[in-house]
Amino acid sequence: MRLERAAIGPVWNSLCLWILEDSA
Repeated sequence: MRLERAAIGPVWNSLCLWILEDSA
């Protein structure tokens, strides 16, 4: 679980930024 969270962390951050840019 910890490895999965460590791997998805940067991906989730990039995804949030992509969604914000798409909305803006």
